[in-house]
Amino acid sequence: MKRHILWLLIAFSAILNVIKAQDAADDELEKGWTKLNSEYATAIYAARVSDLPTNFNRTNVAEDILGGNAPAEIRFQVTLTDKCYNLQWAISGAEDLSQPYYTTDGTDWTFTFNNPGTSYVGLYAWGDDADMPTHPIYTYTVTVTDSYLACPNAFSPNDDGVNDEWKVSYRSLREFECHIFNRWGKELFSTRNPDQGWDGKAGGKTVPSGVYYYVIKATGNDGQEYKLAGDINILHFK
Repeated sequence: MKRHILWLLIAFSAILNVIKAQDAADDELEKGWTKLNSEYATAIYAARVSDLPTNFNRTNVAEDILGGNAPAEIRFQVTLTDKCYNLQWAISGAEDLSQPYYTTDGTDWTFTFNNPGTSYVGLYAWGDDADMPTHPIYTYTVTVTDSYLACPNAFSPNDDGVNDEWKVSYRSLREFECHIFNRWGKELFSTRNPDQGWDGKAGGKTVPSGVYYYVIKATGNDGQEYKLAGDINILHFK
């Protein structure tokens, strides 16, 4: 009887370990991994290396897009089986992956998509006694958005945690230069980083309420040139 109970406990423990291992595998898959139904590869992964800017404007951009604003550096990985002897990734502008403009046989690699538009990334894997297949095991669609630049016309730097900073919204810029002046033409702030906003201070002191002026020159990764100028209204709410 005791031996029977012992065997039941051992079997139950083994089942729990299998469940835990499966849960761990599922947790790993949730972090960008996709399970594959292939004799040559078990899972595939793709994700941006860096996050989108905090003030990224998502106009016409899906939340789950693989790509986003340029430059979009994306990491790709694959887990292979013992049956896989040959591997090739292909990046193409064509959905059928014809005429790829980049190929690699890496299992863990990154690629930077600089130009706007849609690219397709396909994974091919095959054994030692077969030719390269005509269809990929899996294909990713990577969409890099057109450039975009817009400026707010007012903010209230009163440290209440709401609209305390003047900052542009943008996508896919490769060059950016911004200058802010007061009404007498004195420069109060400048930056070449579109993620850097103005806190409404000059010389360490908050400027008075009123109208200020910005001048921006920028270039998008799609070649679009931006020359913007306009008013900034500073409002001090108590």
